[in-house]
Amino acid sequence: MEPLLADLRLALRRLRRAPGFTIFAIASLAVGIGVSTAIYSAVRTLLWVPLGIAEPGRAVMLGAPGPRSGLLSWPDFLDLRAQQRSFQSVGAAQQLYAAVVVGDRAETAVGEGVSGDYFDTVGVAAVRGRLLQRQDEASAARVAVVSETFWRTRLHADAAAVGRTLTLSGDIFEIVGVIGGSFHGVTPMLPAAVWIPVTAVPDRTHTGFPARQLTDRALGSVSVWGRLKPAVSLAQARAETTMIAERLDAAVPVTSRYGIPGRLERRAWPLTDASEAMGDAEHVDAMGGAILFAVVTVLFIACTNLANLSLASGTSRASETAVRTALGASRARLIREHLLESGLIVFAGSAAGLAVLWTLTTWFETDLPIMQNLTIHFRPEVNGPVLLACAAATAVALLVVGLWPAWSSTRADIRRGLGAGAAATPPRWRLHRSLVGWQVAGSVAMVLVAGMCVKVVSAVGSRDPGIDYKHLALAQIDFALNGTDEPRARAVLDDILSKVRSEPEIQAASVSAGLPFGIMGPPVYATSTEEPFTETRDTGHYTSRIAASPGIFSTLGMRVVRGRGLTDRDDASAPRVTVLSEAIAQEIFHTSDVVGRSVWLSRWSRAGHGRTPVLCEIVGVSKDTDTFVIGRRGSPVLFVPLAQQYEPRLVLSARSANPAAAAAALRAAMRTAAPSLAASAGTADTLLLGPYFLLRIIGALAAALGTIALVLAMAGLYGVLSHVVARRTREIGIRIAMGADRARILRLILRDGFRPVVTGLLIGLFVGVALRMVLKATLVTSISPIDVVVFSLVPVPFAVAALAACYVPAARAARVDPNVALRDM
Repeated sequence: MEPLLADLRLALRRLRRAPGFTIFAIASLAVGIGVSTAIYSAVRTLLWVPLGIAEPGRAVMLGAPGPRSGLLSWPDFLDLRAQQRSFQSVGAAQQLYAAVVVGDRAETAVGEGVSGDYFDTVGVAAVRGRLLQRQDEASAARVAVVSETFWRTRLHADAAAVGRTLTLSGDIFEIVGVIGGSFHGVTPMLPAAVWIPVTAVPDRTHTGFPARQLTDRALGSVSVWGRLKPAVSLAQARAETTMIAERLDAAVPVTSRYGIPGRLERRAWPLTDASEAMGDAEHVDAMGGAILFAVVTVLFIACTNLANLSLASGTSRASETAVRTALGASRARLIREHLLESGLIVFAGSAAGLAVLWTLTTWFETDLPIMQNLTIHFRPEVNGPVLLACAAATAVALLVVGLWPAWSSTRADIRRGLGAGAAATPPRWRLHRSLVGWQVAGSVAMVLVAGMCVKVVSAVGSRDPGIDYKHLALAQIDFALNGTDEPRARAVLDDILSKVRSEPEIQAASVSAGLPFGIMGPPVYATSTEEPFTETRDTGHYTSRIAASPGIFSTLGMRVVRGRGLTDRDDASAPRVTVLSEAIAQEIFHTSDVVGRSVWLSRWSRAGHGRTPVLCEIVGVSKDTDTFVIGRRGSPVLFVPLAQQYEPRLVLSARSANPAAAAAALRAAMRTAAPSLAASAGTADTLLLGPYFLLRIIGALAAALGTIALVLAMAGLYGVLSHVVARRTREIGIRIAMGADRARILRLILRDGFRPVVTGLLIGLFVGVALRMVLKATLVTSISPIDVVVFSLVPVPFAVAALAACYVPAARAARVDPNVALRDM
């Protein structure tokens, strides 16, 4: 014990004698370990949310590929459940979005309509009350199970919550249980708050379950999960489900969902393991893997810095090591001393890294818009797997920073270390050179990839989508979710708009049934100039139709290039009118000069027929905007007066120089006019670009990681090269004594110092181009992987750091009197 304490005291004295190195080492490790684990926590929380089901190895998902997008019809599910013998239980779920009212507060929440076997299939239990059962499904009982998060946040962890009621899209449900916090539904990235029997889902939910879906086999409506029996393999279950599907194809064939005569759909129910059943698993894994690769690169740079500095420090103590070895010190003792010194640094850096981890996870906490008026609260967790990742990063740092340099520095030749010319011999730095090169290569590649990510995000943010979203506030309101009728809805809208327009910071306000892109996609209409109007899926033109109030174009900042926009005279008693976008005008008439012409409109339906067509006069043509998503220009869209075509799902828009204040005004007006109505408000920059939050996060993380990599690499490059050059002071003295001038000395030192930097730059540029090409293919962006400006600027900071690291100590050494430099040889 005493030798260990003595070694520990020696390590502390050495660290105190080099405070600059100690502080730099701890700071580098704190950044490397803290940032690495914090981003791992963010990626795990955002992309790799665990399903939270029992024995996931026995859980499988049954899909229906093709037009039905992985969903089975309810009658097919009932037949599958009755005929199968491979599963212990089979459950069905339908995701829904509904207005949930508890007390006097309403909000839109994610829920699931489930079969009675659902919870048995996923293998979860209630923490309070009971879960849904088969009899609830059979009787369409108005009962609900809520999540533990909902119970804590909305029900205030009320111990008597079981037995209370909540209103879901106008229907009253009794809460019969609370489910554990680890289960969030079959789509964990959109955590469910409430579960109800699938047969009791109100028609007013966004994905309602009308009576037709209970009987129509052509309508895929539920995702199906199964739990394998202990003795049944996935292959056996797959064979059985295939046989059941073929039997149903023969007994009850299914026509195309589009109603095309003579076209049938074959049932195909591929079984997917639960671990792969969360949407586009490959895309999610690739995205998360790319971020974690960048994280590992930063940790690699931090560890390489310290390993190189530790090796340099070991070289400077070569004589001391040789003397102690000659006096009988064992190599194990020397390695132990070095490991103690490095271990103190690593564990201090790890402790500081934990502080960085806690700080960053708190800083990452935010509300992320997902879709329509739905947001999720995002906060990375510091849990067991994250702490395990922190411990793994610490172990890697200890191995790279401690054991490797200790092993290398104690391999010194005693005769070389004690020789008369030992002090004058320049340190061998082939290993240093290799580490410097790889460090620069990794940093350059990382900065290039980060630059492209930032450029992609910047391109999305700076693109002109045809709508002035930077000065807009938006609110979404859905009267259908709680059954508000049209007269009452119009009165509420008039009340809200009058209150909003009276605010001094509001320049304009309007309401519309959707927007061209971003949120609440408008319905699709068939258009035609022929009379009589006939609609089929294979003929005619289809366009998004937006019902809007007067002033919609000035509010959104859209241009009307011909004719006029919608006005107050376009009321319910006036002739039907429409404003076409340039895209649909060109598609139908092959010209934008269409003001005064007429067009038939009919709402398209999946059954292959529309509603009663309406003939509208074209009164204007608007400039094209992005449609569906930002970045997609030219898809057809048209506008009709909301007074002539009512829609219950609406977007309120307010134009202001201060969109945040406008959003607050919208929120206050809605709360006053309809306090029990589920609605939300925010800036258009957040709501319209909300679907790009993953891209934004990746861009921010890439920029942060690129900056950290650059700073760490430059600092490490300066430290290593300046240390190595300083060790050549006596060599420089000998060269000067033999007649070499100072300019030649400087050229020699700069050439040796720049050689690994240039090698690393070339390798890094090559790797960076390859990674940027992969990124271009992944993001499907038009940004070129080769950017002359970026590729010209990236090497500059590394060249500056190398120049400073080599020139400053070389110039100092070149000014030393040769007699002084050679005095102690």
